[in-house]
Amino acid sequence: MLSRPMSLLYGMCVLTLLAGCAGESAGSVTGIVKVDGQPTGGFFVHFEPEDKTDGDPLGSAGKDGTYQIYMARGNDQSPAGKYRVYLEPTDQIEGVSRPKVKLGPEFTKADSATIIKEVVGGKNVIDIEVTSTK
Repeated sequence: MLSRPMSLLYGMCVLTLLAGCAGESAGSVTGIVKVDGQPTGGFFVHFEPEDKTDGDPLGSAGKDGTYQIYMARGNDQSPAGKYRVYLEPTDQIEGVSRPKVKLGPEFTKADSATIIKEVVGGKNVIDIEVTSTK
């Protein structure tokens, strides 16, 4: 049997461990893609981890520009960390035409992407705002 001081110390250690485990290391990501200030669909939204250690979360922007990121089918939790974000115009989103706007490589190429966003544990709302090349 533990003495009262030891019991208290043990209890505090357990609570500390539980609090540390409660810190979220993944989060869901939703947002709106905006081109020239207007919600715009028809893009795959890529979140490439800056540390390149995990898979690349991916989403698709619907007609109204809204997107949600997934790591895998049905898994909406992306590891916490910084991501390089870029858009890929596509006609492969059901019910959404390929966008007619032109974007520069800083918004469409992984190696040139200038948008850096951070995912934290819990829910993340991350709007992606870009400017067309007109």
